[in-house]
Amino acid sequence: MTVDSVRPSSGVLTRNTKRSRIGLSPRGVFWIAFSAFFILTTAWSLYNPLTASPDEQSHIKKAAATAYGQIFNEEILVDRVVEVPEIYRDISYLICNAFDRDMPISECETPLIDTQESPNGWVTTDTPAARYNPLYYALVSWPALFSHSRVGIYLMRILSGALASFFLALGFRSLSQAKLPGLSFTLAAAGLTPMVFFLAGSVNPQALELSSAFALWSQVFLVIRRTSPSELGRRMWLLAFIASVFANTRGLTPFFMTLGLFGAIALQPWKQTWVVIKDRRSWGPIFVTFLATLAASIWILKTGNLTSVDGPETFVTPRFLAMYTLRHTDEYIVHAVGTFGWMHAPMPLWAFMLFTTAFIVALLLIWMLARRRERLVIFSSGILFCLIVPIILHASQARSLGIMWQGRYILPLIILIPVMASYVLADCDSFPEVPSARAISAWAFVFWLVQADSIVFNLHRQLTGVAGTWKLYISPWQPPLPLWTVPFVLGAAGALIFFLFTRGGVPSHQAAAMFEEEPTLERDVLEPVEKLAVGPVEAEDTTH
Repeated sequence: MTVDSVRPSSGVLTRNTKRSRIGLSPRGVFWIAFSAFFILTTAWSLYNPLTASPDEQSHIKKAAATAYGQIFNEEILVDRVVEVPEIYRDISYLICNAFDRDMPISECETPLIDTQESPNGWVTTDTPAARYNPLYYALVSWPALFSHSRVGIYLMRILSGALASFFLALGFRSLSQAKLPGLSFTLAAAGLTPMVFFLAGSVNPQALELSSAFALWSQVFLVIRRTSPSELGRRMWLLAFIASVFANTRGLTPFFMTLGLFGAIALQPWKQTWVVIKDRRSWGPIFVTFLATLAASIWILKTGNLTSVDGPETFVTPRFLAMYTLRHTDEYIVHAVGTFGWMHAPMPLWAFMLFTTAFIVALLLIWMLARRRERLVIFSSGILFCLIVPIILHASQARSLGIMWQGRYILPLIILIPVMASYVLADCDSFPEVPSARAISAWAFVFWLVQADSIVFNLHRQLTGVAGTWKLYISPWQPPLPLWTVPFVLGAAGALIFFLFTRGGVPSHQAAAMFEEEPTLERDVLEPVEKLAVGPVEAEDTTH
């Protein structure tokens, strides 16, 4: 037996051929993805009124306080009180339509936000976000140092969107480096729901949490399944950076990261993961990640940011919350896909069904093509993340937080499932090739259509109400960007998304050939039989 008899000979590409037939390089994928998602998040930032996302006024106060160094003091830890310029207190007056989807935002307008007693007037105000980890707020809050106005707040939103776009682009770069087939590459985006971009376009730490989650899961599987020995150190340090950021975004992220990593490890043979762990080049990144996660956990425990200011109602018991969460599971799923405003304006049903189709298709392909172990892990993860974890977490907080669960909270783990599926499908020998081009184009169109419709739907809701007229120009309130810019902005995002989806992945046969050409940690573990099968005589023959 010769080496050629072990490795497939068909479809092997030269270096020059690769470049001409693959499409976008990993760097190109990064910049196209960043541009597309930055346009989407900026559209949300500027077409959505201030405070028109969950708890945004609290996060804006926290951001302004962080910009001025109010991070860890007695007022914050005990009373959740910060001292900020007056505009950040007055911005709370803009949320009068938070729970009424038929009330236009124009009815909430008040001169308080624009008529401060003095340009430098400072006030004390409370915010439930006072004890949250300051990392996200430190990254997006610096406009508060220069502008105490609406402009400064909109700039915070744009910075938040840019930060989220950066990590989402890192995730797609990892998928590109993994040389995933085109359809696998695009299906990984099935967890990037309109809710992700809605939150990314507001001042909310979930912008960083959700985007870094996508980057984290994509990089984890790249390291374990698609990394050569020479690239391990560099990719592990990037993984450590992403994981450290993710762990320090919100109160539940250390738990989510632990749970997600267990799922990722369970998806493949333990030996694959062990090869990465035992390599000396991994020890430094693993240690840094451990320290960052430990710091995040200590902050959570010392500040008590998972507790409520006001205690729950007496009738709220763990049993009550467990049953309550179970009954509202369908509502939480809608939350995770797209429910805007203060979680009282769900996206149209047709858009919800259309978007979730990609998620369902990915699961069906896993059921038909994946190995038994892979099917078990992915479907078990879906049940665990969407049903069991929300019930356990919600019920465990019955005595401290009461009824508080929203579907968006579990999005970091939901994002993991399509990423799992994309890597598994990439390794399936029977993965369909023929319909891939049309399927990718269709999914690119659906992805863009639902994202664009969500922005337009929310804009309509805010300007005239869900049941109001579509003559949006009659509303007294108008977004910073004129309405006539909407089709051009969304069209630009759509063109980039289509280019990313259709050119970011690799045709299935080419991906297999390219993967076979390069040494990987995975084959060092899983192909010892092939190495032993080459006897002394045959091995000598291969040198000629």
